[in-house]
Amino acid sequence: MGVKLREKKINDGRVSLYLDITHKNLRKYEFLNIYVSNKRTDLKESQIKRKLAESIRSEREYELIIKESGLNDPKRKQSDFIIFLENQINSEGHSSKSWKSLLVHIKDYCNNQRLTFIAITENWIGDFQKYLLTKSLETNTIMTYMSCMNTALSIAVSQKIIHENPFKNMPRHKKLKRKDVERTFLTIEDLNKLANAKTNIHQQVKQAFLFSCFSGLRWSDVTNLKWDDIDNLDEKTKTNCMLRFRQKKTGSFEYLPLSEQAIDIIMNRKDEFIDFEKTENKNYNDRIEQATGKEYIFPFLFVKNKLSSAKTKMANQQLRKWAKDAEIKKDIHFHVGRHTFATLALTYGTDLYTVSKLLGHRNIQTTTIYAKVIDRLKTEAVAKLPLIGK
Repeated sequence: MGVKLREKKINDGRVSLYLDITHKNLRKYEFLNIYVSNKRTDLKESQIKRKLAESIRSEREYELIIKESGLNDPKRKQSDFIIFLENQINSEGHSSKSWKSLLVHIKDYCNNQRLTFIAITENWIGDFQKYLLTKSLETNTIMTYMSCMNTALSIAVSQKIIHENPFKNMPRHKKLKRKDVERTFLTIEDLNKLANAKTNIHQQVKQAFLFSCFSGLRWSDVTNLKWDDIDNLDEKTKTNCMLRFRQKKTGSFEYLPLSEQAIDIIMNRKDEFIDFEKTENKNYNDRIEQATGKEYIFPFLFVKNKLSSAKTKMANQQLRKWAKDAEIKKDIHFHVGRHTFATLALTYGTDLYTVSKLLGHRNIQTTTIYAKVIDRLKTEAVAKLPLIGK
């Protein structure tokens, strides 16, 4: 391993300075675009340029030593966490609203000044958390932001920017505790009302939502569902029909058995697509849907661009109209389908561990909130029993 400063004469009589870098039996050259003259009149300028080239050589050698030893570079702790976070959002797939909102709040808290990694201590994190509490944000929302920051700092540890994630040093009593949130879900009676309601919302919005209610899939997973993701769809028996997909949120690969109702929805979509293909005189949007429909089960909802908030907003608006037409007084959005699947599965006797696996939860504690919903329903049902002798 070594970095040597070398010279190369060029046609105009000057000398080009470059680095000869050897590392792990590999050799490469880095031309510095620094040129010096051997003329006496340029001697002072040439000395300055050679010192600059030498400092670059020393810096490259230092970087190699750090890389070779597997140590953290102390200088990187002085880099800007805000720029690091922006890069994570732009290039590493952390583009959710939570990451972007975290970035906005950090910039506000720091008055758009630099925030070095070395400045982020457990005390700084605690103060930032207190600042977020003054912004009238929900506790769970703040916890989501802090979770994103924890993830970002863990990435910085893996990239050897910092030695340890300061979140690990925060006392437990200073950490916020997640509050239980009321989960909106639909009963079988509600689903029957939706199925029988007269409404003019898009057919695929209906089908995708009901499919979520009977499969537990999120919006991001349903809208990206492909025909190739389903095994044994054409078999006469429906007991072997399996869904293979990678969860957009967690990135984990899942195998999910489909209920008979979920399979019927998919079969209806298949019949509709076959009929749609036979239709003539299609407009531009119809042709786009026909093309995507050969690959995606719900092509009307599929969005190639990651920024699909407009399509999500449209679908939720239609779902609320559907609920109103069905005379259901609940605030329905697409994620209600996932809540509905969980509560229905538990209501009809599926154990908590199995429901957790069906939902793709990494931690069964995430699923227990649905168990609390079922316990509440049982308590309400018992309270409705009539009194005797009154």
